[in-house]
Amino acid sequence: MKQTIVKVLLRKMVKEIILKEVKSKLKLNVYDFDSTLAITKEKVIIKNDEGQILKYLTPHQYAEYQKSPNEIADYSCFKIVKDAEINKPVFDSFIRSIKNTNSKNTTYILTARGNESGIWINKFLKDNNVNLSQDHIITLDSSNPIDKSNWIKNKMLDLNISKVFFCDDSIRNVNAVNHLLQDEDLKNKFGNKIHIKTKHIKIK
Repeated sequence: MKQTIVKVLLRKMVKEIILKEVKSKLKLNVYDFDSTLAITKEKVIIKNDEGQILKYLTPHQYAEYQKSPNEIADYSCFKIVKDAEINKPVFDSFIRSIKNTNSKNTTYILTARGNESGIWINKFLKDNNVNLSQDHIITLDSSNPIDKSNWIKNKMLDLNISKVFFCDDSIRNVNAVNHLLQDEDLKNKFGNKIHIKTKHIKIK
């Protein structure tokens, strides 16, 4: 009887050690969509407070744009994805992360687009022979960099993953995610094991 209990406990210990080893190798890979994974045609419409159109900006241009107090950004065009093209270097990296044992189930698209665009992004992927679960396409409906970094932080805590790769065309988003290295909640959980690598995509 005692030998049986010891064997059960040993199996449990070995299983926990293996599980811990597997988790330590996992990586959270997070890719922006517009001007990162894809070169999209939709544009942000900048209007004044009277509703007059002032200019049209690509997602990459808007990522670096500073609105004046009387300007309003209209994102209505971003409900769909039409005539988008893959950004091959980033898209190839995305494909590799899906195929990689340590990140195939922890690779996400994280976009500022609203919920309506999720099915369009999924269609774009399928049109390019990529199958990604719909719940791995995260539509924040927000262009606030803090919302992106908070999502990544919470996912790290939820999945118990301390390694992150983040790819985005907005330097503001990249800086916000890099700042997670100083986050107290993450440091309390992972200590010095936090590893965050970011890549700022520059579209010409």
